[in-house]
Amino acid sequence: MREQKNYGYDYVVRFENFKEMLSQAVEACGDKPAFKFKEHQEVREITYAQFLLDTQKLGTALCSLGAADGHIGMIGANSYYWINVYLTVLNSTGVYVPIDKELPPEDLLHVVGHSDCTVLFYSKSFDKFLRENADSMPKVRYFIGIGCERDVCPEDSRFLHYEDLISQGESLL
Repeated sequence: MREQKNYGYDYVVRFENFKEMLSQAVEACGDKPAFKFKEHQEVREITYAQFLLDTQKLGTALCSLGAADGHIGMIGANSYYWINVYLTVLNSTGVYVPIDKELPPEDLLHVVGHSDCTVLFYSKSFDKFLRENADSMPKVRYFIGIGCERDVCPEDSRFLHYEDLISQGESLL
């Protein structure tokens, strides 16, 4: 039987904000897996250090768009990318707006419009709907697709790809 350490009930690693929390996690477990998930039939591992870097890349890209301090929505299934967007926004001056993926279309448009979202991250299953209804969401300056096809509608510069933002953020760091 494995020996258990008894830290007591009051042992808590304290942090003031999420940036500090992530930094402490990287210090303690930097090269250890923070996330494991299946993508394209392969298991991917993301370390604590890589996760912190991914949030920094995305945050830097959002800053370069002038969008880091706005209301940033996310619609889609829980995933590594959902968590990355969530903690990136929490580490910024923006407001995170989670949007239920089960909402009927008219309710989704209502929530996006009334939440003052200027950026909307979304998963592939919402791509067609958002492209068809983008003009019904005039406050949204950027629609950022996760796992979406490229060049479906290249003439609409409001539609960006998550992977491109990560690359852009990396080049700016």
